[in-house]
Amino acid sequence: MAIKAIFFDMDETLIGTSLATNVAYQHTKEHLHEKNTSSLMMCTLYKHADKLIETFSHSLNSIKNEEYKLQSPRDIRIKLWDSAIKRVLIENNATISFDESLKSAEDLYKIWHDTRLNNLKMLEPTSLEVLCKLRKHYKLLLLTNGSSVVQWEKIKTLNFEKYFDYVLVSGDEPYDKPHPSIFQKACSICHCLPDECTMVGDTIETDIKGANDAKLAMSIYYERDCNKIEVDHYDDPSCIPSHRINSISDLLKIFMSKPNIEVRASETITC
Repeated sequence: MAIKAIFFDMDETLIGTSLATNVAYQHTKEHLHEKNTSSLMMCTLYKHADKLIETFSHSLNSIKNEEYKLQSPRDIRIKLWDSAIKRVLIENNATISFDESLKSAEDLYKIWHDTRLNNLKMLEPTSLEVLCKLRKHYKLLLLTNGSSVVQWEKIKTLNFEKYFDYVLVSGDEPYDKPHPSIFQKACSICHCLPDECTMVGDTIETDIKGANDAKLAMSIYYERDCNKIEVDHYDDPSCIPSHRINSISDLLKIFMSKPNIEVRASETITC
């Protein structure tokens, strides 16, 4: 069957979330530098800023999406900063003021969060133009894993609803990618059969395996230098993409050489 819908992953496929996160950590260190003479605690945290950030980052990456359904991302992340602060102080035999620790955790969270959100950018400057061209002939759906609050905040900040017909966030659903049910729902939302849909993403274990297990027509692996792996070494055939691209603009070669002229025949699409 002809392709009618294209699903896109968001983080590290369209936007550089990790790049924005690194900028946020750098701003956090700058804040600690500015505050390092305000108290003995802040002096200790500044001296061990790398350890503080490493501890917070490790804890953040260990949080499961289910936990965000029980507490707000803000509350969870303030607790993680607070725990990281206390760990650094204990390891360096520094006096802990619980009130000061919590206040500092709240300050660090706000700096980290706001800086990260404000520095979210498209990985490729031409990606939005590519989405607009594709959307004239295909239904586009954004399919992203993560907390509902966190992911929708990114989506609103980047005005992604303007470029997609539908958005599906795993935090609003019972399962994350690669569970087949979330891909099945994406197909249903687009009013398409699985063999009329394609998935584009940068993660083999979620985007590619999920698309293949759900029997989509194609799975397209966005392979960049930072995530390049030997996918052919995977024992599971469901982890092998049907296509590999090095740029989002490569999708135009795949889909626009013979575009589907029927999907949008009665619509006028503007981005």
